[in-house]
Amino acid sequence: MLRADGARWIARDRRVVVAGTTIEGGLFYLDDIGAPEPAALDSPVVVSALDIADVGAVARTDRETGPTAAWLDYKALSPAQRRVFIDWLASDRRAREIPTAYLNLYLYGLERRVLVDGAHGAIDAAEFDTLFGELRRLLTLSTDWAFLTHVENLIESATVLRAAPTRLYRTEPIVRTTRGYQVPFSVRVAFGQAAVDDAPVSAEWAYAWASLDSAITRKPPLSRIPETFRLLFTQRYRTRLHEGLRVAPNRTRLTFPETAFPALRERDVPESVGALPDLSAVTLPRARLQQLVNDCATALAPYGRYLARNPASNGTLDAALLLAPALWPESLRKPLDALVATTREGLELTRFGDLLATFRTPAGLSREKIVTFVGVLGQAGVGIEPDIRTGARTPRAEDRVALFAIDPATRLIDEDCAYLTAALMIDVAATLAMADGEATHPELTLMHHQIEHAMHLSPAQQQRLKARLAVQISAPQPLALLKKRLEPLSPDARHVLAAFLVQTANADGTVTPPEVRLLEKIYTMLDLDTRQLYSDLHQDASTSSPRGARSGMPAREGARDRTRDDRTRAPLTLDADRIAALQAETAHVSALLAQVFAQDADDLDTPALDDAPDTFVDTHAAIADSTASVSSAAASTDDLDTSDAVATSRAPDAPDTLEAADAPASIDAGSADRLGLDDAHLTFLRLLVTRPRWSREDLANAAADLDLLLDGAIEQVNEASLDHWDAPLTDGDDPVEINQELAQRLAA
Repeated sequence: MLRADGARWIARDRRVVVAGTTIEGGLFYLDDIGAPEPAALDSPVVVSALDIADVGAVARTDRETGPTAAWLDYKALSPAQRRVFIDWLASDRRAREIPTAYLNLYLYGLERRVLVDGAHGAIDAAEFDTLFGELRRLLTLSTDWAFLTHVENLIESATVLRAAPTRLYRTEPIVRTTRGYQVPFSVRVAFGQAAVDDAPVSAEWAYAWASLDSAITRKPPLSRIPETFRLLFTQRYRTRLHEGLRVAPNRTRLTFPETAFPALRERDVPESVGALPDLSAVTLPRARLQQLVNDCATALAPYGRYLARNPASNGTLDAALLLAPALWPESLRKPLDALVATTREGLELTRFGDLLATFRTPAGLSREKIVTFVGVLGQAGVGIEPDIRTGARTPRAEDRVALFAIDPATRLIDEDCAYLTAALMIDVAATLAMADGEATHPELTLMHHQIEHAMHLSPAQQQRLKARLAVQISAPQPLALLKKRLEPLSPDARHVLAAFLVQTANADGTVTPPEVRLLEKIYTMLDLDTRQLYSDLHQDASTSSPRGARSGMPAREGARDRTRDDRTRAPLTLDADRIAALQAETAHVSALLAQVFAQDADDLDTPALDDAPDTFVDTHAAIADSTASVSSAAASTDDLDTSDAVATSRAPDAPDTLEAADAPASIDAGSADRLGLDDAHLTFLRLLVTRPRWSREDLANAAADLDLLLDGAIEQVNEASLDHWDAPLTDGDDPVEINQELAQRLAA
């Protein structure tokens, strides 16, 4: 392209020879006739300059220092300096050791091309893209702040000119990477156009202003987590301002940002820019944005402080639980979305450790973090059973959990008497069904029918109870864990519960010896005569046996032992009459058992824990559930093998302040009495707090001296501690660590 002044622009795909040197790649002006153009290479001058004999020595010096003139002009360079510049243009132009003065001279030509030729429409979209790429590359070649600022300014100006005549506020912002003294030019243009059009400004353009305006202060946490800040800022901007901020035009008019090339500073501003108001000259937009930035800083402060203390936790679930799920990193949002999709297809049974592994998190979250995690799942539409928020113990990696779809707007289910009754019946029935290692289809059908029709439960309660049943079938509870929940039952309720269990055992037409043995133990726990068991089994099988099922009283030890293979060959079908009869009887069970729990309703009707708030800064302790307590000490070694008696609770991570507390404590009798422990367990508690830690062998010996099962005794003490202080007294298996803060409370 030949200009009137004689300088012509060399495009990217052109090749020219200057002073005997071939230059490819273009992107500079060439002057063939000696016109007064500072940014252009002057061919006649360069040719004559090559005759100097000592050009090599001067060039080596200039490579180290560069030209010293404040405002460069190609014709003002020495012959050796011109040689250095031409050699750089002929190279790949990536040498970082090139003095910044030569980079400025190169930038002068790019500025003229954008601000003069571009303003007159001489540049098409493809060339603008080429210039953008070259300018961004220049940002990597120098650390000089003034040079980088001029490059960023030119990128802003090119962005505005390329978008014309499109309104910039309707496009996505291309923001600069460094903060300058002024609001970025493209941002001021977008706000000015919106003011003229009386149009709202989008959240993205508002963030561009808020994040790059040096007059808007940002507290340290925001600089450490820029992507999280961006997400929260745009979310709150849309929430508060809906369509966006509207601003009124002011009188100050826009001008192009400062250039490196002095000759361009007095140029005329195109009408598309000069007619726009400069909103950075008024206080209202900046004040509104500053308030929103401050709110974001306050909300993100806990997350920022956590990352400051634990830099390696950035991107982990442990840190993300301090945020709303919408602010989670992509690596955590993807598995959450996948889990939501999976549970919509049906109930998912997994181990808790495997669930955490899908979020790239090893097992070991504290109890309060798990409470928050379960709340996040609920907000996303995923229920979990057992639910720690309703009193379940802290899940361990190997524990099985059921995941299922729920309405995200649903709060925690109401654990009323009907639900607690149903849960107790299902837990005991599931343990019985798995007594011989497998729950048959008729047994499961009966229990599902019980949940759906006989217990008067809400749909949400039924859904959760089915998930509970799936967990119980996959990992049946030892009988000792159910004993304490059976103890409050009235004599009538015990008889009716026993009748339901007999119905469950007979559901498939066969009562196996293991089921009989377990029924004997349950009858013993219910203080019922085991001799009555055989009569009950015989009567139930005779009066309500399904088609094809055998009748007659089962033998105790295999007189009528029918194997699983036999039942596989002759599958049984439950008929409608029998289901109706079972419904009537189990409804009676519900009514009777509900009366047992009624007197404790005030304790159980605890306000449901809301799903975690937007910022997830505050976490909550789980709601205590007295009906889930365990009393394995009362179970004899004949009733249950000690290895299966009770699973110990894993304590949450202890606070840092407790690590140094290592002194043993004695226990005050008045403090212990409030824990509701019997004499044996109270003595065991007094012994525990005399040391900061115990070996398992020593504790086992101490428990044996008190006629207690070690795991059961630890469980009793920890449950009492959880009920009173929301924290267990012990942690670990071998050694067993004693929570010294609680020990000191007991001794106080």
